[in-house]
Amino acid sequence: MFEAEMGGNKARAEARRLEAKKRREEAKKKRLEREAFVKKCEEEKIRAESTHQTLTFDTPGVTPDDYPGVIPDPNTRQVSIPILPKLASATQTSLQNTKQGSIHASTLLPTPPPSNNHTAHNITDKDRMMQQAKALREQRAKNREMNQGARAMQKVYRSFVDVKSLRATLKKDYDAKIAATLKLIQALKQKGGAPYVCPPATVSSLARQFLFCHPSPASVASRRQLGILCDFLILPGLSVGDTSLHPLASWPGHGEGRLRLGRLLRACVSAMGTDDGFTQSTLSKFLRCLLLGEPAAQPAALDRWCAEFVLGEEQANVVGSLRSYLLSCNGLVPSPPRPSNSSRSSSTSVYFNLVSDLCSRKSASDDGYSLSLFLRQVLSVPVLSYKLSDADLSRAYRDVVPPAADKTLKMLHLYNRAPVTALLPVYSAASIPVPPSLALFGNLVSALRLSPPSAEEGGVFLERIAPLLTLLLGEVPLSTFGSRRAVAWVKTGTVTSKAVLVPEVATEEAKTFLRDGVLRRICSYVETGEEGELEE
Repeated sequence: MFEAEMGGNKARAEARRLEAKKRREEAKKKRLEREAFVKKCEEEKIRAESTHQTLTFDTPGVTPDDYPGVIPDPNTRQVSIPILPKLASATQTSLQNTKQGSIHASTLLPTPPPSNNHTAHNITDKDRMMQQAKALREQRAKNREMNQGARAMQKVYRSFVDVKSLRATLKKDYDAKIAATLKLIQALKQKGGAPYVCPPATVSSLARQFLFCHPSPASVASRRQLGILCDFLILPGLSVGDTSLHPLASWPGHGEGRLRLGRLLRACVSAMGTDDGFTQSTLSKFLRCLLLGEPAAQPAALDRWCAEFVLGEEQANVVGSLRSYLLSCNGLVPSPPRPSNSSRSSSTSVYFNLVSDLCSRKSASDDGYSLSLFLRQVLSVPVLSYKLSDADLSRAYRDVVPPAADKTLKMLHLYNRAPVTALLPVYSAASIPVPPSLALFGNLVSALRLSPPSAEEGGVFLERIAPLLTLLLGEVPLSTFGSRRAVAWVKTGTVTSKAVLVPEVATEEAKTFLRDGVLRRICSYVETGEEGELEE
């Protein structure tokens, strides 16, 4: 039994040995086949490379035109020339024994092979492949351009959606913070404590958040939010007189603060030019405290920066904003009858008095330029007596018009006695059919009508306004005083003008120069005044 078992083991071992030998033979056979295949590929590669050589022509008289299928390089003079297989080995040997760049075509170049259809067929295939590659390149360039435009549109749309979503989220957060602050202010007011002064850091954060949520407060709700921000959060810190609690003292000192302050002032000026009484009264208190120092004076750097911004910056210019607002009140050129004095004072007096007081206060620092700007921009609005109350006009004429007329005359003298029209605003004749010179003349005549009643004050007022009135008298349309309706020529371009029929209300305003005895007052003043005072 033991011997039988040993015999079975030997048989199994022999079988395993034979099987292993068979696997080794198969692996050796596969290796030999793979080596033969690799050797064959290398021979094919060497044969393919030996049929083309890159040579350099140095021998005169030998040109690539002698060899079909040759594409020369004009810079390196290197070409790929087909060589017969039987000469490949000799050419390789010559290339190895010759320095690069000094190969002689007479010894290396074989006899040009005759042209055949196979070479022409290869050239045709190459041209077709090049044309296909060119078409594919053009298509890929067009696809890239289309994809670039699509990505640009997607970028704009995604940014719009993201900003809109962010503004909605921040607006909810801002409204919640303002509501909590108003509750705190109301609670402190009921307890009779000191008024709540919001910390400067909180004011800066809320102002930044408001300006992001309302980039241009055009709606009534956004203007109300602006009024609440200025009245309840910023104004108490301006009035307390403590620099450490001043919410805007540090803003002009850095770029981000100046940008934020400029956007805040621009929003206030834009909101002032509306018919919203609550917004006008609220923002008027804030602007008077910030620009005029009422009731507490502001830091010098802040006061100077704000005044220069609202009088010089184009989009935040209070004088231009007031002019646009006055033009929109009661129409561009109002029609008779004249509105009541109370209705005229309730809608426009707040903004008008703010700008006139600001120009009077800043005239000392800018040599009267702001007053001249007020006269040229605001007083050239047609028929101001239909838009402003007599009290507001009388106050402005008494405080603003005399020094503004003096500064305007000095400017005309600097411009070599240019006409007054050169300093007045230019507008479309289709929108406002009243020449600016006639509008300013009629308002100055109203100023004489509302001038101080006493002889001494009236004489001084007349002395300062009469020279400008005399210059304007020569620039108004000739038919203003001679007919019921006047025709004026208004410039519509650099060399073109347009005939405009002046409304009757504008000519009637100018005719008070004769009807109300203004001309008689001028003549009597010239007779009683010193010699040569009003000679010009």
